[in-house]
Amino acid sequence: SEAGMPDSSFGSAGVVTISCGEPRCVPGRPVERRDGGFMIAVSVGDGDDAPASTAVLAVDGSGRLVASFGDNGTAELSDVVLGSMALDARGRVVVVGGSRTGSGLAISRIMTTGVADLSFGDDGVALRPDNHEHARWTAVAIGADGSIVVAGSHGDSDASGPVLSRYTPD
Repeated sequence: SEAGMPDSSFGSAGVVTISCGEPRCVPGRPVERRDGGFMIAVSVGDGDDAPASTAVLAVDGSGRLVASFGDNGTAELSDVVLGSMALDARGRVVVVGGSRTGSGLAISRIMTTGVADLSFGDDGVALRPDNHEHARWTAVAIGADGSIVVAGSHGDSDASGPVLSRYTPD
């Protein structure tokens, strides 16, 4: 196949369309899985002013949902408003963003099977309290030692500033 052309072995003519069942679905950056497939976090909302929840989708190298991940390829994260996502060396999914309850910044870690990693934070979610409405983690990186490094902002409009924090992996 010619360089820069859609890969016909992926989905239909190089395109995969996944319905999320809600009026507003905004995908984040795809992250490659160790098996050649991809993970993608999607901000899912009903179109109202309520903060969106997050869904993580697992697709294989041909673009099909991975049935063994979560509920037929989808893991729902009702507590986190999507900011960013990464995979650690063990294939666990780390999703960062804001708390859906508006109580601060949130990190969620889920296992390779699509269920919450109950050994992380409180039932799979670590919260950093922040009383500002727009506080959220917007980026995540996994350190060589497995630590989770997050960056984001806190505060409102002119008072907003960058925040960087590191979390222990296990």
